[in-house]
Amino acid sequence: IANCYVDNPIHPCLDLTIDEKIDGRMLDGLCEILFILLQNVIRHSGFGENEAEVTILSRREGDALILKCVSKLAEDVSINERRNNAVEAAKWYERDSALRMARREGGSGLSKVWRIAEFDLRVHHTLELSVTDNHEFVVKLSLAGVWV
Repeated sequence: IANCYVDNPIHPCLDLTIDEKIDGRMLDGLCEILFILLQNVIRHSGFGENEAEVTILSRREGDALILKCVSKLAEDVSINERRNNAVEAAKWYERDSALRMARREGGSGLSKVWRIAEFDLRVHHTLELSVTDNHEFVVKLSLAGVWV
């Protein structure tokens, strides 16, 4: 991500608490999903050329890999506007919208995440978006059946 966005520094903090092995066939798709999530942090955090803070958490819940991306929003970013944006963005994670948008260059990154999970990884997946009162944007992605 640093090579693609040299003018937009990002400070990732990783909290990876997984002891199990992930099926190697899933790694390309998982890397692409992480890239899209970090790309969205850079594009939508409001920090511009200032360093964006983001925490990537992973854990296992039942059969699912949970990826959670928590990114700080700049103080001048409207929380209510971002909450409305999150509701709209979640609509792009539905089948018909995701298929339509994923084909477009510059389309919704979340629809591309949907396409990767659905067609490349071929796993059951869900996505939750939220904005906290502490100026944080939270993406929680659940991917079932990625384990060896």
